[in-house]
Amino acid sequence: AEQEVLLLLKKYNISRVIIHWYSGPLDIFRELISLGVFFTFGVEVLTSELIQSFAKELPSNLLLTETDNPGGYKWLRGKEGQPSILFEVIKKLAELNETEPYNIQRAAHTNFIRLIRNDHNLSEIYRFLLDDLID
Repeated sequence: AEQEVLLLLKKYNISRVIIHWYSGPLDIFRELISLGVFFTFGVEVLTSELIQSFAKELPSNLLLTETDNPGGYKWLRGKEGQPSILFEVIKKLAELNETEPYNIQRAAHTNFIRLIRNDHNLSEIYRFLLDDLID
């Protein structure tokens, strides 16, 4: 469905997009990057060479992190996932991109703020996150 999603995003000029757990073709991945969509990386980056290759190529200004709920980790590792696994994900992303975990955490935080900045339904969360970023 990756090609269809790409065509729909272009057709309707949708600008606020999150791609979750992308594992499709590299050419479409690159086209999605050119549109400026955000990509989430979660527990799959701990085990999948394909996902790791995408994580290395993705510009940091389009990176978001996520845990994919307890089920994703159980599917990959055989045990229930917890929100704290996000620290493993951040550490792996930092390793892949030859940077410090703090830089990954900061990029994801900043990107999420950019993503929700002009959404009137999320303005209260935006103000909270912006205050947290300034602190």
